Amino acid sequence: MSLIPFPKIPNVLGSPIVKRLTGSSGIINSSLAKFRLLESAAISLFGDPSSQWMIADKDNKIAIQPDSILSVDARSDSKVATHPVEKGSFAAYNKTQMPNEVRVVMTCSGNGESTRDFFVSTLEIMKQSTNLYSITTPDNIYFGMSLTHYDIRREATKGAMMIIVEAIFVEIRETATATYTKTQQASGSDVKNNGQLTPQTPTAAQTNPNLIGVVS
Repeated sequence: MSLIPFPKIPNVLGSPIVKRLTGSSGIINSSLAKFRLLESAAISLFGDPSSQWMIADKDNKIAIQPDSILSVDARSDSKVATHPVEKGSFAAYNKTQMPNEVRVVMTCSGNGESTRDFFVSTLEIMKQSTNLYSITTPDNIYFGMSLTHYDIRREATKGAMMIIVEAIFVEIRETATATYTKTQQASGSDVKNNGQLTPQTPTAAQTNPNLIGVVS
């Protein structure tokens, strides 16, 4: 029997699976290696779960880091404008898309990436600011979302130290403002001073309107 010890195989992605015939450490090492290979295959097939649920800022950086995201509910509405016509009928003449609304339920115990105080203060800063965020889910990405409301609660059944946050995001659609340099009527164009200006001292009637019509 050889006295050369078994080599130590690190438990990282890409390490070979080495089967051990004796000792419990070899069995654990082989099981971990199999788990790493299965995890790598799952990530390549379904994607990294940590990157599928994220609230990011305009620079695509994580804006807030909860321990977990329990649910994401999205609501999308549209309204049809109508006008009454003869005999009790109506006519529809336009359809307007309403802003999307996304409800995100998150948890924070203080033992993860963020403490509870930092987590709550980040929520308050996001609610007061005008910054827009993107909410990434496995099915869709919601852009231009602004935090407008959040609720914080604690439940004894889920642990006294864990807080559950329900955040409401509303879509903000930014539109460009058109500027016009040419107008149909001359009165609609911008005022430009192309000639020389001769300033004069205002008269007493101009400075005091009450003196207009008074004869000295």
